[in-house]
Amino acid sequence: MSEPPAKPSPRNEASTTQSLGPLRDAQDSPQDRAVRTDSSHCTEIFARLSRRRSPYDRYELEREVARGGQGVVLQVWDEDLRRALAMKVVQAHPEDESPDPDSVDERTLGRFLEEAQVSGQLDHPGIVPVHELGVDDKGLAYFTMKLVKGGDLRDIFEHVHDGVQGWTQTRALGVILKVCEAMAYAHHKGVIHRDLKPTNVMVGRFGAVYVMDWGVARILGHKDTRDRRIREPELTTATVRSHRSDTRRTGAADAQLMTMDGDVVGTPAYMSPEQAKGQLDLVGPAADIYSVGAMLYHLLSGQIPYVPDDAVVNNYAVWGMLQQGPPMPVSQLAPSVPAELVAICEKAMAREIADRYASMEELGEDLHAYIEGRVVHAYEEGALAELRKWVRRNRPLALSLAAAMVLAVAGLTTLSVVEAKNAERGRAVMQLSAVVQLEELQNRSEELWPPHPDKLPEFEAWLDDARALVAGLEEDPNDGGPGHRAQLAQLRERALPASGDSSLRSEFAGDQDQWWHGQLSALVAALEDLEDELPGDTKAARDSGWSVAARRDFAASIEHRSVTGADAVERWRRARAAILADPIYAGLDLAPQLGLLPIGTDPDSGLWEFWHLMSGDEPRRHESGRLVLEEASGLVLVLLPGGTFRMGAQSELPDGHNYDPNAGPDEAPVHLVALPPFFLSKYEVTQAQWERLHGENPSTHYDAQDVSNAGGRPFSRLHPVESVTWYECRRAVQRLDLRLPTEAEWEYAARAGTTTPWWTGADPAALHDAANLLDQYLEGTAARYRGAPWNDGEAIHAPVGTFRANPFGLHDTAGNVMEWCMDNYLDNFYATSPGRDPLYEDPTDATGAERRVGRGGGYNDRYTLARSADRESGRADHRGAATGLRPARGVDTE
Repeated sequence: MSEPPAKPSPRNEASTTQSLGPLRDAQDSPQDRAVRTDSSHCTEIFARLSRRRSPYDRYELEREVARGGQGVVLQVWDEDLRRALAMKVVQAHPEDESPDPDSVDERTLGRFLEEAQVSGQLDHPGIVPVHELGVDDKGLAYFTMKLVKGGDLRDIFEHVHDGVQGWTQTRALGVILKVCEAMAYAHHKGVIHRDLKPTNVMVGRFGAVYVMDWGVARILGHKDTRDRRIREPELTTATVRSHRSDTRRTGAADAQLMTMDGDVVGTPAYMSPEQAKGQLDLVGPAADIYSVGAMLYHLLSGQIPYVPDDAVVNNYAVWGMLQQGPPMPVSQLAPSVPAELVAICEKAMAREIADRYASMEELGEDLHAYIEGRVVHAYEEGALAELRKWVRRNRPLALSLAAAMVLAVAGLTTLSVVEAKNAERGRAVMQLSAVVQLEELQNRSEELWPPHPDKLPEFEAWLDDARALVAGLEEDPNDGGPGHRAQLAQLRERALPASGDSSLRSEFAGDQDQWWHGQLSALVAALEDLEDELPGDTKAARDSGWSVAARRDFAASIEHRSVTGADAVERWRRARAAILADPIYAGLDLAPQLGLLPIGTDPDSGLWEFWHLMSGDEPRRHESGRLVLEEASGLVLVLLPGGTFRMGAQSELPDGHNYDPNAGPDEAPVHLVALPPFFLSKYEVTQAQWERLHGENPSTHYDAQDVSNAGGRPFSRLHPVESVTWYECRRAVQRLDLRLPTEAEWEYAARAGTTTPWWTGADPAALHDAANLLDQYLEGTAARYRGAPWNDGEAIHAPVGTFRANPFGLHDTAGNVMEWCMDNYLDNFYATSPGRDPLYEDPTDATGAERRVGRGGGYNDRYTLARSADRESGRADHRGAATGLRPARGVDTE
C-alpha cells in the first residue's frame, strides 16, 4: 500500500551542496569555514589588513570605472607588476565623492568582505579573479582584481540589434552560453549570484566573458539572518513615458531594489518571481536560471522584460508586474525569432521552479544544441526529432544514403540505373520528409487543447495534412510510384534468413539496408496509427482517448450543445433566473458557460450543479433528486457562492477562530480570504473519466483484482483515479478546460461554512459515514496503524459518492484519495503572504517550487490528516495509490 507524501522537515534536511569556504587563518578549524560577517570576525579581518603598508605605495590611481551599491570601482596601475588592475573600495553611499570610513557600517563592510571572499574563491575562467584584500590610507577596505577591458552584455545586445561590430544573435548566444558555464561552476560550489543581468556580464576585447559583481551572492547551506524582504516604496505609482534610448539605458527598471535591512537585493526586470515575492527558502540556483532566461529574453525581443521599448518604468512598478505574471511573450514582440529559442527562453523563465531547467548545465546544453543545429529538448524530443536534425546537419550524406538504399531496394539493372536513380532518390527524400512532417504533426496535436470552436481552422488544417501524409503509405504523391508500405516490403524481401530459422527474415547484408529498415518500419507503424485517428471507415469507433478528429467534432458542436441550441437556451434561462433570485448567490447573474449545462440543484445543499459535457454523458437524477452515477457519467461541477472565510487553523486559543488541537505550524495564522464564485467538482475524478481522456488507467487499484478489497462489491471504474502526478493532473484538467483548485478554494469548499476541524464537527467519530479513512476494517490492523475507532467497510478507496456529502453537496473532501491543489507548498505561506490581513485573495498562478500541496487525506491516512485545514506536501512527480484530483473552474463572464 503506497503511503501519501509526507510533510518536509526543512530543519532536519542536510544540505547536499558543496560548501564554499572563506578566507581564513591557518589556525581556523573546519567549523570556521563558513563565510562570517559577524562583528567580531569583521573586526579581526579589518585589524589584520590595517597593519599592512599603504596600498598607494604600490597602486597609482588612474580613473573611476563605475559605482555600485557597496563601493566604487577604480582603475589603478600596479607599480610592482607593471599592470593595470581594477580596485573596488567600500563606501556607504555610492554618491559620496569623499567617503568617510565612519559612515561604513558593519553590515556594508560585512557584505563587501563577503563579496571579496566569494569572488576570490571561485576559480573559473568566467569569473574575475581577486588578487588582494586590504585597507587604504583613509581606513577604507578595498580589493583588487583583474581589469576587464571591453563592454557589458547590454552593449552587445545593442550591437546585435544595430548589426554593428560583427555581432549577430548567434554570437551573442555564445556569450550567454559562457555565462551558463560560469554559473554552473558557481552552483556546483554552492554559490548563487542573485543579481544576474546584462550589466553584470563583461565581454573582453578578444571574446573572454566574465560574470561580475557578486555583492549579493549567497552561499547555500548558510543561514542568512538579514531581513531579505523587499522594502516597499513610499509611492508605488508607475510612470511610463517616452524617452531617448540613452536615457533608457540608465532607467529605473535596471536599478536594484533594497531589502528591509538596506542591502541591495537584485534587479527587478531580471529577478525570479520567488525572489520578488520574498520566498527566501525557494531562492536557489533556479533563481539564477530565471535571470539568464531574462537576459535571453532581452536579446531575442530587443527590450528589457516588462519594460516597453523607448520607455522608463519605475523599478517598483516592474517589481509589481513581475509578481503578477510573465512579461509579454517573445513570440509577440519578435515573431521571427526561431521557435526553439523561444522555447528555451520560456522554460528558463517559467513561473514555477519545477518547470524551469533542472540545472544551469541543462540550460547550457540546450543553447549549445541550438547553436550546433541539434535537438533542443525544451522544444522537442524523440528519435524522429533527432533524425530530422541529423538530416539537416548532414544533408549531402543523408541524400547519398537514401539514394543508395532505394537503388538497392529497387534492384536496378545497369541498363536502367540512370533513369531510375532520380526517381528513387526522390522517394527516399519523400520518406525523410514524411519523418519530419509526422513529428511536426505530433507537436501540433498537443497544442490543439482544449477543443474550442476558435480552433476549428487549426483542426481542419491538421486533418488535411494528416490525410496527405497517410496517403504516402500507398503511393508516392510526387510520381505515383510505390508508397512506404511497398518500399518496406521490397526491402524485407532482400533480408537474409535469420540464423537458425530459415522461415524468418531479419538480417540484412549491409548497414544501409539495416538502417533504412528501422526507419521505414517506424515510419509505417506511426502512419498506420495516424490513419486510425482519421475520420472515415478505417476506424468507425474511437472508444478511448481523444483523437484530433474527435476533438474537431466536439469543437464543432459544443457551442450549439451548451449555449445556443434550443435545449441549452431553455436550461440556461431557467438556471440564470433561479440563481439571480437565490440569496445564497448574492445576485450573481451567471452567463452561459461554454461546455457546461445546468442539471438542477442538489436536494440537500440547494446549490446548482452543472454537467461538464466533454468528460462523459449527462448524469441522471433519481426521483429523490440525488444523482445516480454510472461509468459513462461526466463530471458534475457545483457552483459555489463567493464569500469570505477564515482559512487555516490554530491550536493555541480554544476560544479563538478555527481552533484545532491537531493544527500544525504551517496552518497558522488563521486569516481572512475572499473568493469570487467558482465551480468545483462534486466528486473526485473517476478512473472511467480519466481513461476516456487519456485512453489508459494509471491507477494502482483497479478492476477485478481488488474485488476482495472493496467490501465484496464488484469493482467498477467509478473508483477515483490515483497514482497520478501533479504534472499529469494539471495537464489533464487543462485539456478539459478546467484547472486544479487553489488551496483557499479547496479549504473553503471542504469547510462548507464550518469552522471545526472537520465539516462533521470536532469529534472524529462523526466521520464514520462521511469519510473513507484508515480504520478497523482489516482485522488486527487497528493497533498497528492507530486507525480511526470505527469500521467504514473499505480497505482501499471506494467508488466516488459512497460516503455522505458535506453541506455544499461535495463528496469525499475527507478521505478516499488525497487531492492535488494548484499551489506550491510553503510552510510559512500564511505568515508571509502579502496582504493577508485583514483580507486577501488567494493566488491562482501556482508560482513556486517542485513541492505541491495535497488536501483531504486518503483511505490509508489517519483522521488527523483529513482535517479541513491540514496541508500535506509532496513532490510534483509523486505517485501514490491514495492521491487523485478534484477539478475546478472559474466563472466566465460575458
